[in-house]
Amino acid sequence: MKKILLALFLGLSAACAQSSTVVFDGVVGGSFSSVVAGSGDKYGIFNNDNTLTLDATSGHAVFAWGTSSYYYPAIDGNSSSFSFQGVGSDVSSAGGFSVTAGDQFLLGDFTYHNTPVYYAGGVTGVTFDVGIDFLDPALGSSLFSVNLAIDNTPNTGGTNVPDIVSIAGMSTSNTAFSFGGHDYVLQILGFSRDGGVTFETGTAANENEATTAGIYAVVNDVTVVPVPAALWLFGSGLMGLLGVARRTRTS
Repeated sequence: MKKILLALFLGLSAACAQSSTVVFDGVVGGSFSSVVAGSGDKYGIFNNDNTLTLDATSGHAVFAWGTSSYYYPAIDGNSSSFSFQGVGSDVSSAGGFSVTAGDQFLLGDFTYHNTPVYYAGGVTGVTFDVGIDFLDPALGSSLFSVNLAIDNTPNTGGTNVPDIVSIAGMSTSNTAFSFGGHDYVLQILGFSRDGGVTFETGTAANENEATTAGIYAVVNDVTVVPVPAALWLFGSGLMGLLGVARRTRTS
């Protein structure tokens, strides 16, 4: 009797705390804005990753700065650059993300191409917006605005010191939502260059090299599931019966 009653109590408690598995589907797009630069610096923004649309044309969001020659002070193919392509943001790409609450997932690939350039000494930052559009209309959209700090490290005497981009600040909009009676929060985990095993708040590239890091996020269920009063009363009753059984056995 003791084992049966205890098993019933534990089983009902676990069933109360357990939430159903929820899968979220969506697409991601990126864009750049608000460059921090000096008055003579050269830069360009090409936002072809169209955030928050399901019918975007093929392309990347690109922020490029500097030029490879003193004689052509304009953005060219040899500029340093950031580029981003969100999962599922292009017609030519397959699908988007499909993730279970609590599991990390890829937002898109961020590539940093580092080139020795002129007219870029004052380029120290840019805003990177990540738009997440859930396919279920009831969930709407979420937007992260990430301030990226750029460290253009001078290379002298034949040294090759990596230039660094790091997250200097982040703001969020509409990243909390409710679905199926539960509350969820969408959180960015950071850059990862090993498929989401480890995360960094920035990424680096040597001169004349490029590095690509995935940007990952997670949807967390933040609902505290209360145990109904009726279940507590039922559990107390079970424990009371268990106590009676003990007293009967020992008397």
